[in-house]
Amino acid sequence: MSLIYKGYIIQQISTKLHLPSGRSRGFTHDEPTGAQPPRIFFRKRDAQAALRCWLQGEWSEKSYQDSYTGEWDYGGPEPTKKRPDRKAEDMEVVEIEIHRVDPPKVAK
Repeated sequence: MSLIYKGYIIQQISTKLHLPSGRSRGFTHDEPTGAQPPRIFFRKRDAQAALRCWLQGEWSEKSYQDSYTGEWDYGGPEPTKKRPDRKAEDMEVVEIEIHRVDPPKVAK
C-alpha cells in the first residue's frame, strides 16, 4: 500500500459525518452526511475558508438587470440565508490520507 495523497475534509465532531463533495447549488447548501464521498481539499487553509463560509449560512449568486441597458450585473456570491443551527465548535478540519492498494502479485 502506498500513499498517493494527503488532504483535508470538514467533519462534524459530534457525529463524525463530513461535508459532501459535488452539488449543483453549492456546498453551503449541504449538511454533514455519511452517504456521499467527502469534499477533499488540497490545502488546510482552503478547507478552513470553506468551513467559515459554510458556518455563515447558505450562499447564492445575486444578479441584477440594468433597466436602461438590459445588461446583467453579477454582484457576486453572498450569504443569503443564515443558519444559526451550524455551530463552529461542532465542526473541524481533519487531515486524511489516500492510499493505493497494490494488487496481489500473480505467481508465474
